[in-house]
Amino acid sequence: MAVSVAAFRLTDSVMVIVRKGTRKKLECLNAGSILIPGSAADIAGMIEATCEGQPVVVFRRDLEERSVEITPTESPSLVKPAPQCQRVPPPLAWRLARGK
Repeated sequence: MAVSVAAFRLTDSVMVIVRKGTRKKLECLNAGSILIPGSAADIAGMIEATCEGQPVVVFRRDLEERSVEITPTESPSLVKPAPQCQRVPPPLAWRLARGK
């Protein structure tokens, strides 16, 4: 039985908020990463999603403008984005400004 699961492949890099426990961190995801939405957009236009099994929050507008919808039809296991979710370190100037 085929199951349809909506997912989005990034066509350009986007900034997302990554949740790790109670901490939140701003990270950049590369083009080619796959996001699986888990909620509708909230009042601020943010969508909860997962990338590589990691909970993230992304702007709906970024998803609309910088991704294409993909629909795996075989099974949900085809949506596992493990190797495609690459995090890019922030620019050097940003790290220096934060003292890191």
